[in-house]
Amino acid sequence: MPKLQILECRGCPNLKSPGLCSLIEDSVQIAHLDLSGCNNLSNNVIETANKATKNRTNNIILKMFVGGTGIDADESRNKEVSPFLNVLNVDLSEPHMRPDFDHNDANFFVDELFLDELDDIDDSFLDSDEIDDMYDFDYFNYFQHRGHMSDDDDDSYFI
Repeated sequence: MPKLQILECRGCPNLKSPGLCSLIEDSVQIAHLDLSGCNNLSNNVIETANKATKNRTNNIILKMFVGGTGIDADESRNKEVSPFLNVLNVDLSEPHMRPDFDHNDANFFVDELFLDELDDIDDSFLDSDEIDDMYDFDYFNYFQHRGHMSDDDDDSYFI
């Protein structure tokens, strides 16, 4: 993929280092590679990116996001790094978007997070009889039968 410039693979648990290394070697114009949350990657990816970018003549800097992966970004700091490689240990992935995220195991939904607070809310003002009396209109029956009315029935919902 020699013309590839941007690739975001956030939270892809099945992405492996060998395939990604081949892609990096073949993509000489890639400038943005987001691998956040791809936990099956190794430092081999950084080593390959370092070698591939050292030989660049197009002056394109490859910015790699490796937070939340198996890559140890600190290890690469002790080695000679290509001037065309920028490794950021930042995780931009969203765990609930991963295919292996267990929605049943997390307090993910708002009603579960704030259930106790919702129970304390005074919702007596929503009593439909009071609203009907206030506006002289039978909202419950109007919305219950809406779509089943004929032209003759339009005024039957006014009290």
